Amino acid sequence: MTPTVRTFVFLAAAASAVVAGRAQTPAPAQPPQQPTDIVTKITGDSGAPPRIAVPDFLVSGGDKDTADIAKLLAQVLYDDLTFEAEFDLIPRDTYASIPVARSLSEAPFDRWRELGADGLLMGTVSKTGQTIKVEMRLFDVRTRRQLLGREYSGAAGNPRLYAHTMADEVHLTQANLKGVARTKLTFSSDRVRDRATDTIEQRNVKEIFIADYDGFNQRRVTVNRHWQTFFGTGLVKTTDDFGVQGERPTHPELLDWLAISFRENGWSTKKLHRLIVTSATYKQSSKVTADLLQYDPENRLLARGPRFRLPSWMLRDQALAASGLLNAKMGGPSVKPYQPAGIWEEVAMPGSTTRVYVQRITVKADKHSSRIAARLKRNSPE
Repeated sequence: MTPTVRTFVFLAAAASAVVAGRAQTPAPAQPPQQPTDIVTKITGDSGAPPRIAVPDFLVSGGDKDTADIAKLLAQVLYDDLTFEAEFDLIPRDTYASIPVARSLSEAPFDRWRELGADGLLMGTVSKTGQTIKVEMRLFDVRTRRQLLGREYSGAAGNPRLYAHTMADEVHLTQANLKGVARTKLTFSSDRVRDRATDTIEQRNVKEIFIADYDGFNQRRVTVNRHWQTFFGTGLVKTTDDFGVQGERPTHPELLDWLAISFRENGWSTKKLHRLIVTSATYKQSSKVTADLLQYDPENRLLARGPRFRLPSWMLRDQALAASGLLNAKMGGPSVKPYQPAGIWEEVAMPGSTTRVYVQRITVKADKHSSRIAARLKRNSPE
């Protein structure tokens, strides 16, 4: 989705002067005095980075969805500008004392200046059907002059893209830098571990979409993997592919909420796990009826509790724990307990120094160490 963009350019008009001389012997006319520099950039005090405020965008006759988009745009734009550290962003939790503007032309500049703002990024959002229109303005708070204006229109499906686009525009016009807010990180990989018969150059591997710039998709990828650990299948079934070739989430709002909770809880996996295992969804019975089995055989709608096969390394640790033999010691060098012959050779390159697996146990208890303490080889079966 590429939003339509309209640009408004603001230039200072130079005054012209005409020098009149005597009619008999006219003196040569003096050229108009042009300004040496047209200031269209915000500056901070004494050469410091300009302090910019980004309040919630204004809603133009919209519903709750439009209001949510307005808040999202401001927060993502704030995060994008904060990331590149070209400006000093005034924390958004300090804006409560500033009256909300009724329109883009009625900003309380005096109050923003009291807060120490050099620049003010404001905007409006209106929504018609599945189309939104976003207007953005950048003001110099001291002079109350508008320095930059943009107007975007397009589909409402991905409002974050509008915020990323605005951030790149601000960096280009105010810092003469090419912003990275719309950057996508990708790599190509044989994620399903197919045993390709062709050479690597001819191998038809697909591009995997990992994360968008501001990290939101990265959080979604992370919490989806944890969800898969407890339920057997992620909210996005293709846990290694969140791109256009991947499967859409069955519960997108839940996935977004978990991603936001993960960030707000300080990236604590323990709190994320507690949140999942204490939920009514996880604690419900795994008993399945004939109707449910016919309607939702894979339990993608979560109408029953999880019931799935554990991976081999979990089964091993569970068996050792149940028998009282598990060595739960953490830390220290990794161990290399018993594993079937040929596991590493199958996935190693001919000249690899780790082609052959050699069991290494310094003390007897090491052979019963948790799989977490064992040395692993990438792509080797678990």
